[in-house]
Amino acid sequence: MIAVNLYQELRQRLSRVLGSEYVCGLFNENSDTVVNAGLGDRWPLLVKPGSSDEIAVVVKCCAESGIPVATRGGGTGLVHGIQAGAVVIISTERLNKIIELNLLDRTVTTEAGVITAVLKNHLFEKGLRMPVIPGSEDSCFIGGNIATNAGSPASALYGMFRHYVLNLEVVLADGTIMWTGANVLKNAAGYSLTQLFTGSEGTLGIITKAVLKLIPVPKASVTILAPFRSRGDAVKAMEEIIKDGLSPVLLELIDETALRLAASYIHDDFPYTDDGTGAHLLVGAETDSEEELIARIALYEKALSVHVSGECLVATDQQAKDKLWKLRESIGAALSSGKMLYRDVDAVVPRSRIAQLLDMVDEICAANEQPVVVFGHLLDGNLHTMLLYDAGPESPAKEKAEYCAEKIYEAVSKLMGSISGEHGIGTLQKKYLAELYPQQYTLMKKIKLALDPKGLLNKGNIV
Repeated sequence: MIAVNLYQELRQRLSRVLGSEYVCGLFNENSDTVVNAGLGDRWPLLVKPGSSDEIAVVVKCCAESGIPVATRGGGTGLVHGIQAGAVVIISTERLNKIIELNLLDRTVTTEAGVITAVLKNHLFEKGLRMPVIPGSEDSCFIGGNIATNAGSPASALYGMFRHYVLNLEVVLADGTIMWTGANVLKNAAGYSLTQLFTGSEGTLGIITKAVLKLIPVPKASVTILAPFRSRGDAVKAMEEIIKDGLSPVLLELIDETALRLAASYIHDDFPYTDDGTGAHLLVGAETDSEEELIARIALYEKALSVHVSGECLVATDQQAKDKLWKLRESIGAALSSGKMLYRDVDAVVPRSRIAQLLDMVDEICAANEQPVVVFGHLLDGNLHTMLLYDAGPESPAKEKAEYCAEKIYEAVSKLMGSISGEHGIGTLQKKYLAELYPQQYTLMKKIKLALDPKGLLNKGNIV
């Protein structure tokens, strides 16, 4: 909370720079503190700068007054990324320009507020792509993808967002604007500052522009839906595919509970949702020609045939592929419908230890009578373990889900995994980062102190 006179002074100062229509907030004139402005007690002032220079002014003003500030992108985050201690929220929605597409360098320079799907479609028209596209592409921002080091179903083959970030323009905690690297594919000039800011969730600086590396759109691709009697058989099929030397783009697992929930939600006659099916596996592959694709499909069908419980469904045109993806894409909406709540455990382990993790999850949830749904990115070991509950936010049911999450994180640590594959830390995972990775956490705190000595950027998150 801040005093009203300081709040008024800050708002007036920022209104002169940004324009009053881009500075939003309320205060109670009969009180000596700022109150809820529709964004929560800790978020009384929302600003919408239109440039890096304007963001720098906002940050500098906040730094001079000791006022915590945080950045908001598309708002699709799942780990309470800016809810801890911010007084001023910087929305990047007006930084929405694709600045330059360089076809020779195969790079694109973009502002942080560009919607991911908008950039994807713009690049596709030129036969190029940034292959790591999160499921929330229609609403998430490029800056947020970078700030969280976002992943995608294709991350096992193509990596994380950080693998395509060449250079960043950032606003530092004192309002300084700087570029972190160079627009080149090879760069050995000292510490990789670009990678330091990628995944820092706005705690070290505010990302305003980015230069991203691009690759060509594939000539041909396929999606295969394979049914299995059990989740374990689906995992064995993954192992068979790897053993055969195949390199799929993705392998998406859907367990029995997830496929029943999603099928009921979409009210569609989706294949293999009967009682005889215990899991689905979506296989995605890409090739440089149609001829090569035909040969590749035969190899995948052979590898899958060892464990499948029915005929594999193959789709090569976009409409057919979209249909096979429909059930997988509906899981989140199905879980969010009605009165159901859930705790998403975004853990990741080496794929050689996926079977062990699933056994541990089953054991933990069974011992605590905790309903659970498992689905996600089997190829890179990043499975979404959704701990379900249907009670109020302070209920024992939520506490039980959090207890199970803690036990799962402990199991993941023992399996040499990570507590977050793609969602980040925010405030939701902060406790486990400190407990399970104490040395890394201590070093992160030192880095935070060096770059943000007053602790004003996205205060209370990560460290």
